[in-house]
Amino acid sequence: MKTSPLTTAPIFDAHPAPAAPQANTAATVQLPNTTAGHATHANAGRAGFQQSLLRASGAERELASSRDKVKEFEKELAKSERPVVQFPPSARGDMNAYKYTAFLDEKDRPLTVFEYFKNPRPGSEQEAFNRNLDVIKQHLESLGDKFQEGRDYIFGTLQDVTKYKASVSEERRKHYQQYDGVMAKPEVRERAHEMFKAKIASEPEIKAYLAKKLPSVDFTAAHHTRESRLIVVNINKRAHQEEWNPREYRHTTPDDAVMRGMIDEVYNAQNSIGGKDKLDISFVGSAFNEQEQKVWSDYAKSKGVNAHFFNDMVGEGLDRNQQRAAMFALTDRYKATTYLGHQSGVNEDAQILPRTNVYSLSEYLGQGQVGISRVEARPQLDTVKTSDLGMATGASSMGNFYSLRNSELLTTKGILAAIQIKVNLTAKHSSLEDLMSKLDRKNNPDMTDAQAIDKLFNMILTDAGKMNDGKPSINLSDEVRDDYKRAIGVIVQREKSKEQGLSAEAKQYFANAMKQELTRHDQQDPVGQHEDKLTSHNAGLRPYTLGRNQIDHRRPTENHDDYLKSVFPPD
Repeated sequence: MKTSPLTTAPIFDAHPAPAAPQANTAATVQLPNTTAGHATHANAGRAGFQQSLLRASGAERELASSRDKVKEFEKELAKSERPVVQFPPSARGDMNAYKYTAFLDEKDRPLTVFEYFKNPRPGSEQEAFNRNLDVIKQHLESLGDKFQEGRDYIFGTLQDVTKYKASVSEERRKHYQQYDGVMAKPEVRERAHEMFKAKIASEPEIKAYLAKKLPSVDFTAAHHTRESRLIVVNINKRAHQEEWNPREYRHTTPDDAVMRGMIDEVYNAQNSIGGKDKLDISFVGSAFNEQEQKVWSDYAKSKGVNAHFFNDMVGEGLDRNQQRAAMFALTDRYKATTYLGHQSGVNEDAQILPRTNVYSLSEYLGQGQVGISRVEARPQLDTVKTSDLGMATGASSMGNFYSLRNSELLTTKGILAAIQIKVNLTAKHSSLEDLMSKLDRKNNPDMTDAQAIDKLFNMILTDAGKMNDGKPSINLSDEVRDDYKRAIGVIVQREKSKEQGLSAEAKQYFANAMKQELTRHDQQDPVGQHEDKLTSHNAGLRPYTLGRNQIDHRRPTENHDDYLKSVFPPD
């Protein structure tokens, strides 16, 4: 039997501690993404959000829970053995998954203190962290009475957290990341699906939206069978920014021509394995203009499939949970869904949708890639069930989250942004246009690609304050340096050829991943199929090594079964 490999090098990449004075503001201050796919509009970026913080930095806001809610929380803390969790304001993106703890049995549902900073200095990073509470509250409120203030959570300070942790046993103190795999639990999925069904049946906003989008189909009818598969594409658009900010561009969606080339590989993969399922296509996230929608409508017609445009949900007034419910209604009509989106927190709960596997697309910068630890933990830890001896005893075929790391999946600006963010998140970096102007290959026709890569790398390091007397002052191993140069090589090649699409190698990489995804799930044992997927996802790359903390925070409770107890029952 194959076993799912676990790696344990101690290089855990976690959120900064909430009280740390040097925590990274830019990493956590992001525009609230109110859609199930992306930001509210194309210009709703992180930079704009940060500027709004500075404009409102003097505002004093009351974040604490009321005295009555605190008393209710403390009563629950004293009378139960429920876990206790500190949720830092820096972990805003984790709320996409954490909110589904609301569907755990009461005894397992954590009592959560959502931390805030009291009286932060105006314009400080602590004030910026507090602004994240707005989005956290949106997640909580979207669940209605499933997650109740007082009964399940309060908002408190680090002093409150310390007091409550001291009042319970060490066994009850849990790390919030331990619940990142909560959507893999069957009972959580079932209860969330029941909530979606109830919302679809009762809320006029969802009914009206679906009436415009979908024909009426009764999937509970005995005669109905789901015969088609669905591809969902998350669109992440940003309007042009006058001032270059890497975080605005890192994981934006490539233009339509490039995306069509990528989606072509899904259909090519289907054809290459002799797949017979019809592959419809749907879009979520940033809205299309009329011309863009026509392009994709024509594309779907050329493939003989249906196109569903669900990337107007924000404009139609649906809140976060209503958006997921609408997507539930769509995906429940299909036998399986493959969800593609560039790395973003808003993709992270898409796996709650029925029979859906999510693919997070990101750059490849080796071990130190920003934000990749949480993404990579899901396929490595959540899919395969293990015994007490660490042996694989089973795996899920659907409801999984996967990571595809290949810089060519990003825009050229996105690749540059990813490198700049990694080298120095807070430095004032140059735009792609400025760097290309300085590189000036037009007036240096004899410059080789290798020389261009070295020069561009040095310019990036100079902007980041990582050059000293013409030499890099950053400590990089040969392996890591090669990772950077490999990514910069894509920029150099694209700017030279003026071609933005995937290379033949990148197309093959993506197609191979899709072949594994589209292969019938009954043709191989689930554990072996999962490992074959991971092999294709890491082809030509070094597999990402999870840190010991990441494994310790999540593995013990999220995906363990009683395999040995069933084989050797207690006396």
